[in-house]
Amino acid sequence: MIQENEIFIGRKEELKRISEALQKGKHVLLLGKNGCGKTALVLEFIRRNAQENHNLKILLSSQSGSLKDTCLSLVGSLCRLGLLVKFPKELQRIGPDEPWEKIKPHFLRLRTTVLKNLVFNHIQGVKNLIVVLDHLGKVKSKFFFFLDSLRDQAKLILIARGVQKKETGQLWMMLWGFEQIKVEPLTSDEAKRLAAHWLGGASVDTADQKKWYREAVRLSGGNPEILRGLCDEIRKQSLEKRGEIHVRLANIDRQITSLQKEEE
Repeated sequence: MIQENEIFIGRKEELKRISEALQKGKHVLLLGKNGCGKTALVLEFIRRNAQENHNLKILLSSQSGSLKDTCLSLVGSLCRLGLLVKFPKELQRIGPDEPWEKIKPHFLRLRTTVLKNLVFNHIQGVKNLIVVLDHLGKVKSKFFFFLDSLRDQAKLILIARGVQKKETGQLWMMLWGFEQIKVEPLTSDEAKRLAAHWLGGASVDTADQKKWYREAVRLSGGNPEILRGLCDEIRKQSLEKRGEIHVRLANIDRQITSLQKEEE
């Protein structure tokens, strides 16, 4: 992820496009390879808008691989925002002020239909509502109709896991109302700045430092997730050596191959 300790690098154009699309009444679909920073981009959008517009309500489903996971995550988001006020009869004994982490196991036992109704009952009439669904996988029929109804109640920001139509299924049938934004790899300068931030206190031999940054950018292709793996490897070497180290990209081929397989 690009965001780390409130550090956010690049993506100005993408942030602008998200804001402009929502202002025009459009929904947003973010596309891009795994690890390219789609989630970090949306989290930064949420952070900035939460500071600038206190009337804005943003619900976030961090795991949207299935309809039940999505509904459960949105119920949790409603709870954290203090918008979950009516509990189903199965859970009447739960106190309204209980933290989500404590009551989540009770909601986990509910049927998907009950969770879905909870979501729609609690977002009805909520103004300035944005719903973010992250890690969206293949959309099957029931999930498709849920999304179709959801977009009538709120502005949607969907973060797709892949870039191919087969990975989002029927979702492509409803994309006429969406602004599609493809998140590209970081530029060379942005990747170098991010590497410098993640490398942090690792003591890298000065003579090899420029070479390391060039090589890290080249190997990562501007992909933040791969870049993070490279930086973690160097930090690990630094801690093991307890002193200055020469840059050795040990196990890099294995790490990159593993990440590439996840993208396929």
